[in-house]
This record gives sequence, structure tokens and C-alpha cells, in this order.
Amino acid sequence: MAADLAPLRGVLSWIESLVRPTLGLSPASGSSEPSASPRRGLARAPAFDRLSDPSARYDDYPPDPLLEPGPIDVPRLRRRLRAYGDAYDIPSDAVRQMDELLCTPLAARLLALPPAALHDMLILDAYKPRMHVMYDKYMDGCTADFALVVRRAPPAADPAVLPHTGPELWSGFQRALAGLADVQPYSPHEVEALRTQFGMELPRSLLAQAHKHGVARVTWQPRGGPEGGEVAIASGPLVSASLAETACMQRFQELAVAAQVAAHRSSLPPPAPGCPPPLDRTERLASALARLGGAVGRINAAGHGCSVALFAGRRASDPLYLVLQNLYCAAHLTGYSGTSSVFVAAVLGREWTDMVPPERETWGGTGRLVGTHAHEQASALQQLLAPYDLEAGRRAGLPPGAALPVTPLLAHLLFLAANGGGGPDGCSATALPDSFTTPAFLAVATAAEVPEGLRRDLEAHQGWAVPQGARCFDLFRRWRVDSGDYAAVAEAIMGAWEGRCAALAARGRPGLPRPLLMHSNLDSVEDIERVARLPERIRPATLAFGTLADGFLPFLPPEQPAAPPAGAQLSAEELMAAAGLAAAAGCAAAADLTAAAERASAPAGPTEAAAAADGSAPRPTVALASVVMKLVQARPPRPLPPLGSADGAAGLPASAVKLGDGAVSGGKAQVDPRLPPAAAAAALAAAVDMAHGAAAAAPLCEAAAAAVSSVLAEAYEAVVRGGVLKATP
Repeated sequence: MAADLAPLRGVLSWIESLVRPTLGLSPASGSSEPSASPRRGLARAPAFDRLSDPSARYDDYPPDPLLEPGPIDVPRLRRRLRAYGDAYDIPSDAVRQMDELLCTPLAARLLALPPAALHDMLILDAYKPRMHVMYDKYMDGCTADFALVVRRAPPAADPAVLPHTGPELWSGFQRALAGLADVQPYSPHEVEALRTQFGMELPRSLLAQAHKHGVARVTWQPRGGPEGGEVAIASGPLVSASLAETACMQRFQELAVAAQVAAHRSSLPPPAPGCPPPLDRTERLASALARLGGAVGRINAAGHGCSVALFAGRRASDPLYLVLQNLYCAAHLTGYSGTSSVFVAAVLGREWTDMVPPERETWGGTGRLVGTHAHEQASALQQLLAPYDLEAGRRAGLPPGAALPVTPLLAHLLFLAANGGGGPDGCSATALPDSFTTPAFLAVATAAEVPEGLRRDLEAHQGWAVPQGARCFDLFRRWRVDSGDYAAVAEAIMGAWEGRCAALAARGRPGLPRPLLMHSNLDSVEDIERVARLPERIRPATLAFGTLADGFLPFLPPEQPAAPPAGAQLSAEELMAAAGLAAAAGCAAAADLTAAAERASAPAGPTEAAAAADGSAPRPTVALASVVMKLVQARPPRPLPPLGSADGAAGLPASAVKLGDGAVSGGKAQVDPRLPPAAAAAALAAAVDMAHGAAAAAPLCEAAAAAVSSVLAEAYEAVVRGGVLKATP
């Protein structure tokens, strides 16, 4: 075949030079395989080239410290996608839909981007900017530390041993984290994405502070436990430190993947001449996209009846996969309601802006941005204002040193005051109640009256008239269940709602709207299938997940060349491009070129087919890590003023804490890993005692309810009008 095609090589450049000027096309920069007509608004890439050439930007970026250099091999990506679909019985419709996505002009640009062109914006989720608005408005004098903690990692990626077994990889990871400080937060593309897809205009003061301080630098500090080693800490002004969190976690996922790939390569045979190394980025992308297509099909078949939000940024194995994942889910995931990824929206907006008019065909995009808030705000407020929790316990008549968790509720109210309500009428808030356990949050929220200051602020600034005497629970119409046993937590929330409705009815007042539940503690498609079987009373309205939409299928044996290595013949794509150009020029060679292209694109020969079907050897697997980066220290700008009988400057906890629902030992609980073991255990025990004490006392008696109401109101005024957490009070 190579001999047959050799004379055609000289014809190709002549045809291009003859035809392209007459068609108004730029010089060739590549081509794409033809595809069937796309569905759901996906536009197919032009047959000859992408018209504008993103690969021209490739040399403008330095190599990425974790992702291997070189563009994605798109023809091989598409072939391997089909091979994985065949090997793992992925529905043919899913494979076809994924292939159509890969043929869009937008995907062509994305696939040509170097990794550094994706990492020049932060991996950022939509809940962060809203919390940052709150921090900027009420807490701009605070600083914080975030600690990167690996809960579970594949053996090859164990951070305790990887610095010794893979020093080059570990050094690359450290450089990647250090490089985050050079990324400008809230770039114009991110600001525009928030404005157009989240309805959010970032305050000038927040932008000024974010651009001034940037992303907090990551340092490596000693662990306090007997295991030793170091932990990555992002430390700085609260917004600056918060900006580092999601990007650091995503970078560790890249490290975990790279470490496993390196381990596999050391034990696999070397690649055949002219073939890429095993499990390269193109191969991983094919495996991941095939897995995604299968997972989306199973989720759609579950019949869950819920809206679906994609919360995937921090768990993504590759930022390129993250963008393609979002595009595919937006087009094909039944019930899809939006993505939390500001990064994806910003990248897509940037690429679309750079496309020349012929490329700006209709494409579905990823829809609106969605997001709630995160545990960091409750953890920060609980440490910063711990004396208020102690004061609530004292006023409620609890034993000395016992506390009631008022501050996690305060965090929600400050978030509401800073950002306004949600829902169609703007008169609802979202609760993320498990920072110090959902039962404790419910006990305080159903007892505490809405502070008078908040009532005035909501009515004056947002037109939300909250009835006098309303309980804080009444403000929350959406409840996010993020840990523990979903059914048990959902039952507790619905029981609290029914109790409040009964109390209101007894006073001749109308009841509350039914709570909308969000389930964001989903790890597998089986979890979603179980959701579909839940009683309607506790069935969630929304599913939010990321982990189960990422990951890899076991890797197939690599392709084996059935002919001389590349360079001896034209590819099918080149031949199709030549055929099209020849036909446009009226050349008689068009028919021969088309026939040659059809032969070149024929199914793989026996060698490759046998390799794909061979199940005798174990297929390499690559797993994702479970990694978090939690706020573990929050520092006020100055000592708190005296509060009741307690000194506001004394008794601040040694660590910010996050508990979560379920067993404390289940991995959700978080304290500062730099603390000595005894100090860490004491901080955790104090938080557990506070949470369990409040839950055990529910429903709170009148004295306790009056205590939490008064302390909550005082804390709200101290922060909002007293400026106790502002740089300048």
C-alpha cells in the first residue's frame, strides 16, 4: 500500500496550493475525519481544517510539570474510543455521540491546546465566588490556612513514599502547586462567565483584593502526627487561600494518575517502533471518555427523575477531560441542570471568542452555572467566633465549657445577607448543614429566631419580608445532603420541616414550602439507582456528583502497527483532505484518493483485533485518589471584644474543624494535620461534644432557644455592623 500511495504525496501539496486560495482557506494545519450529522446542537468540524489554528499557540506555553507534552492524537483518540466501546459493550449510540462531540470545531480547538493553556486559569467552582463576596464584605481582615490531605491514594501515588519512589514526579507536583501563585484569579473570561451564566457581578472591592493578593502560595510544613512527612499548606488572606483549594486537589489527581502510569510503564513491554508510550494522554482520554459514555447511559436508564448538577472540577483527572466531560453531559445527561465549573465556562468562552466567524456554528455549551456553598465558611466562623458558641451554652444553662453551635448557622446567614436569596422569588436559602452534623444544625436552626438585623437587611436590600418571630429554619428551602446515610439525614430534615409546619399551624400561620433535597454524596451509578427506589417523601430533587463521572476503564492492549511506521504512507485523514481538495480543483485523481482513503480507514487488521480481544493478561488499571483541602486555621484581625462573662480573646479552638454526618472516623472529619496528636484529638473531641450535645437536647427548651436567638443576633450585629472581622472595623 505504501508503494501505491507514494506518487500521491507530491500531488497533495500541489492540490493544496491550487485550491486553497480559490476557497479562501488558510494554509493547512490538520484535518478531521468526516462524521455523521451531529445531534443536540453539536456542530461538525470542517473537513479540511479548523480554519483558525489553535496549535499555533502551542509553542507559546512552557511544558506542564505533570501532563506529558504533545497534542492529543485525534485520529487515534477516535479509533481507541471505538475500541473501548466495543471491548466494554458501551452502547453504540454513546460512542457515536462522543465521536460527534470530538468532531466539533470547539472540541478540535480544545484537543489541540497544550496542557499549560488549560492551566492558565484556575480550576474554580461557582460556590467559591459567592463565599468570596461574603468574605470580602464582612471578613476581609481574616487570614486562613488550607491543608491538602489525601484520604486514600493508589499505592503508586502514596504521598508518604512517592517523594522517594518518584522524585521527578513529586518535584513536578511541587512546581505545579507553586505555579498556582502565578495564575491571575478572576480573569476577564471568568468574570464574564459568572456574569452571563451565573447572573453574578463580582464587586470591585473583591476583584481588587483578588488581583492584589492573587492565589496564596503553597508551602510544605511538617505534619504533627507520628507518620511524619510534610503537608501542603496554602496560607494567606482568606480569599487568597480559598482560591488555591480546588486547583491543588485537581493537581494531586493528575499526580496520582501520572504515578500509576509510570508504575505500569516500568512493567510493560516497550512500545513497538513508531508507537506512543503505553497509557499516554491520548489513550487515557479515550478510556475516560468511553467510561463516561457508559456511565451517562446507565444514569439515564436509572429513571431517577431528578435534576442533575455536575460538581466535577476538583476530581478531574485532566482539565481537558473536565471540559469534554461537561460538554458531553450537557448534551446527553438526562435532567442535566448545569455545572459548578467556572473553569469550564471560562475556557469555553475564551475558545469561542477566539474562533473566526465560520467556526462559530451553534454549539450546546454547558448551560448555566450552579453552586451552593462549602464547609469552609462554617469551619472558619466556628473557629473565629467560638466564644459565641460558648456564650450560647452558658446562657442556656449548660455545664461550664459546654457550647451550642450558633456559628455554623451564622455562617449561613452571613452568606445570605451578602449574596441574597435564591429560587424563583428570591426568597429562599440553601443549607449545607453537616459541617458540625445535620442534627445539631437542625436543633439550633429550628429554635433560633431570625435576627432582627437580618430581617431588616433582607427587606431593605432584597425585598424579602421575613415574618417577625420566624425561625432560621424557615429561610432554607433547599437542603444539601453531603455526607452520612442519605435516607437518615433526609428523614431528619423532613421531620424538622413537619414539626415547623405543625408549630406554625398551631399559631394560625401558613406552613412552609416543602424542602427541596439535594444529594451530593454519590460515589457510583449504583448509588443513583438506589436513589430511584427511595420513598417519594425523601427522594431528592437534585443529584450532584463528580466522582462517578470521572475515572478510567481498564486499559486495552495498545494498537499494533499492521504496516510500516508512520511516515511511509499518508493517513486516512490526509487522503480524505486530498480527495476533497482534488475534487474542488476538478482533478481526476480525486476518485483514486477517495478509494485509498477508504482502504486506509478500514477496520484494524488481525494483529490489532486480536490484541483488543485478548483477555489472557490483566488489563492495567488507573484509579483516582480521594483528596480534600480543608480550611484548618482561620485567624481574626484582632482579638474579639469581651462577650458576656467570657473574654473574646481567649479560648479560640486550636484548629478549625469540619465533622460531617456519620462516623467521625469515616474520613469526613478534618482538623489541622500539623497539630500534635493530643491537640488534634482535643480539638476534634470538643467539636464532637458540641454537636452531639446540641443534637441530644433537641428540641431545645425555651431557655435554650432564647439563648441561641440572642447570641445569634449579637454575633450577626458584631460581624455586619461592628466589623469585628474586617481589616478596618
